[in-house]
Formats: sequence, structure tokens, C-alpha cells
Amino acid sequence: SGTGVSGVSGGERRRVAIGMELVIDPQVLVLDEPLSGLDSFTALQLMRTLQQVAASGRVVALSLHQPSPAIFASLDTAMLLAAGLMVYSGPPSAAAAALEGLGCPVPRDITVAEHMLHVVSDPDSLSVVVAAALQRQQVQRAVLGHANAAAGQRQRHARSGSSDSATLDQQQQLWPAANNGGSAGSGSPRYSTLK
Repeated sequence: SGTGVSGVSGGERRRVAIGMELVIDPQVLVLDEPLSGLDSFTALQLMRTLQQVAASGRVVALSLHQPSPAIFASLDTAMLLAAGLMVYSGPPSAAAAALEGLGCPVPRDITVAEHMLHVVSDPDSLSVVVAAALQRQQVQRAVLGHANAAAGQRQRHARSGSSDSATLDQQQQLWPAANNGGSAGSGSPRYSTLK
């Protein structure tokens, strides 16, 4: 084929490339579909190796295309992106409940990871999850804006020597903080107090 070494499979080349990256001991390892072309046993073995790398204090981020249930469950955090927005980020075990909360329950005959891809590929469900992601993003920006305002106000009070922090604490209790743990089916985030 003109590329690679004769007698070396694509999966073997992929594993060698990952090994070469690990030799330089990176703090962050970003892998684009490292399991593609591997049989299920080898893919699971590579995931276990990547978990060990992550357990040693390094950040391992990887894209996966239709992972098996075992590989999906082995992730610390699953993130689903669509239209440039984060639709889901959290433990794989909570993904099904999050999708159901968005009105996109996982059918019985399909894996959660596969359903996640279907949700962002289907125009109807995509519009639902993108709208929810935009709403969550607006809430997060508002919360961040309030938190930044409070920090600036504290700095001004500290520079002026004012010891009146009671008004700041009272104002802070009124500011909502988005909590991604909204109840299933509610469609809106819960709020908690910033402290």
C-alpha cells in the first residue's frame, strides 16, 4: 500500500504510536479514536492501559465511535458534543437518565453510547438537546457573571477597608447557581446557593 511496514496491522501501528507518545511522559494525552480497527479484546486491554495512565495523574481524553458497553462503562467521564455545544458531560452510568430527562429515553434494544450518537444525528432530537444545552449555557453564564461581580465587589471592599461583608453575603444568597442534577423530565436545572 506504500505506507507502513509490511506485516504490521493498523491496530498494531496504532498501539505503537500510543506507546511512542507515552515514552515522552505527557501530562495530557489526546487520542482520536484509538480503538478503531481493534478487536474487542484488544480494545478493552488498551482501555485498561489508558485507565492506568490516567490513574497515574495524567489527563487522557479520547474520542470513541460506538464503544462497546464494557468500554463505555470504563470511562470516568463521557462527553457528548453537538453543534459546538456540550450536550452531556458526566459519568457513563448517568447518561441514560440525562437523556431521558431531555425527552430522549434509551430504547431497550440499543446501548446508551449508540443512542447518544443517534440523538445527535437525528434532526428532531438534535434540536431538543441543542435547545437544552443552550439554556444550560445561558444559566451558567449568568451564574458566572454574578460570581465575577461578587468577587469584584469583595476586592473593592477589601481595597477600601470596608468590613461590611454582611451585605455581600446577603446578596450572594440571592444568586442562583446551576446544578446539572436537575430531576429527570423537569427540563430545567435546579438551583443552589453560591457560598
